[in-house]
Amino acid sequence: MLTFEELTDYIVLDLDEKSTDEADQPLIRRLNNLIKVTDEYAKAAISTTYPSDDHRVKEAQLILADDLYTHGEARSDKATARIKEIVSSMFMQVRLELQEVSTSAESTDTASGS
Repeated sequence: MLTFEELTDYIVLDLDEKSTDEADQPLIRRLNNLIKVTDEYAKAAISTTYPSDDHRVKEAQLILADDLYTHGEARSDKATARIKEIVSSMFMQVRLELQEVSTSAESTDTASGS
């Protein structure tokens, strides 16, 4: 899962998650919500046990979070369509690799008689 610091670094915000300034609280809640949304998106697109340390997953989550932060609700313009295509492609690559590893492990178990 993304961290608050990773997200604020990516979207270039100078904000501490532990800030006690009341003016910062709505933005802190929004960013934490975006982190949760991208986590749920990855779980749905890849697997509930997606490899959160995979660089493609992190980058796709950052791209998605940045788009949602910058543009709010879903948009229908060409830029958003391209972003969705990139994110979907990155998640699909990881999902297919996980399936390949799983199938390979099952084949090995079957061959060894386990």
